[in-house]
Amino acid sequence: MVRFFFAGANRWVWWGDPNIDQDEDFNFGFYSEFSRDVDAIAYDAETYLPVWSAGNDRGTTDSPPSNGHIGHVFVVNGIGFISNRDRPNDELANGGYDMITHYSVAKNTLTVAATEDVVGGYNGAGSVAMSTFSSWGPVDDGRIKPDISANGVNLTSSAVNGGLLTISGTSMAAPSVTGSVNLLREQYENLIGDADDVLASTYKALTIHTANEAGTSTGPDYRFGWGLMNTLTAANLIAAHGNENSLPHIKEVTLPSGDFVEFTVVAVGGEPLKVTTCWTDPEGTVPPAALDANIPALVNDLDLRVASNGTTHFPWRLDPANVAVAATRNSDNDRDNVEQVLIDTPVAGQDYVIRVEHKGTLVDDDGNEAPQKLSLIISGNVIEEAPVLQVGELFRTGPTEFTAIFETVVGGEYDVETSTDLTSGSWTTAMTGVLPTKDVSALVLPTNGEAKKFWRVIRKK
Repeated sequence: MVRFFFAGANRWVWWGDPNIDQDEDFNFGFYSEFSRDVDAIAYDAETYLPVWSAGNDRGTTDSPPSNGHIGHVFVVNGIGFISNRDRPNDELANGGYDMITHYSVAKNTLTVAATEDVVGGYNGAGSVAMSTFSSWGPVDDGRIKPDISANGVNLTSSAVNGGLLTISGTSMAAPSVTGSVNLLREQYENLIGDADDVLASTYKALTIHTANEAGTSTGPDYRFGWGLMNTLTAANLIAAHGNENSLPHIKEVTLPSGDFVEFTVVAVGGEPLKVTTCWTDPEGTVPPAALDANIPALVNDLDLRVASNGTTHFPWRLDPANVAVAATRNSDNDRDNVEQVLIDTPVAGQDYVIRVEHKGTLVDDDGNEAPQKLSLIISGNVIEEAPVLQVGELFRTGPTEFTAIFETVVGGEYDVETSTDLTSGSWTTAMTGVLPTKDVSALVLPTNGEAKKFWRVIRKK
């Protein structure tokens, strides 16, 4: 219930709609036009990551004082109406949960909660203190919001007069995260290459993947999100990734509808094997205005799983019907466009197959069948050399076509070239921008019926 002091009439303004509910503002957790619009912008600009504060609606500041309270003004369609109804404080009604609104509800934002500073340094779950004001999820369809946490209590920043100002709020935590993400972008630029082309979902996945555990149980929750941002850990993962040609830790993959992503990693052992995927999802449909409208905003439902020796490991999943219960990992997550599999004690030297598939048909923002770009972050895996780049098999599959099979690096990009005369040194591009989704790719290569033709594969990324 959003309230603030309306000085002109000495009243508090309530922004709920009494035609929907007399006591609670339906906008809390609601996938609104604001949510949809920011998702649409992010989908069209795939390298743009909106960072948004979770809001400061928890705590006593959201309740009118006992003195001077002579009624409410509630606003419907921009028109204010006076009401003497005593509306309850939402934190008391919902235990502090279900208090995130509008842009922060969007799927493609990085929504930031505010914590207190960690006195004495971080030392594990439970050591991070939640602020008294930061808004908690879930949102109405049960997605994990906020996404990440950062210090937002008594932060010092520049002021408009050129001086310094120390204040608290999720609007202090969100700029901190924004600056940290930009430092990661700079790290990527310095160590790997052009950061302008990196997907926004990659930075979001990297931020979530490397966060420190927060709260009282392992895994995400509706208060801290995926944990406390750890910029150093994320920067170190970029550094470890940057020196290798096998793309061991960061992968960007294009998944065609009806296909799947699958590749194998080897566990280091002695540390968890963790895999995080994130994708920028097309904007959802705004449901009819209702209190706690549990209508999925997710459009493209991808499923991350990791398998080894007959055991399948599933991603984290929260239960919006039991908001304070720890996350589970015993089934698919069909709500979030961020999924993470954590294997606590993998077997050293053992193969683990990472697979991303999807339900239904993948579509774009117009509803037409289309591939979905996704990001994958992996840690706890052995860094292996990229396979030798060569066409392992080439055989005729039709009067004017061949099929070539070669080992690939998932997340890489390849061109296929042809020549009819090796002595000339002339090569012609037959296929460009081949984006493999598996360890081994099979390509159908058209030919014009030449008596002889040579093929070669070039790796571009």
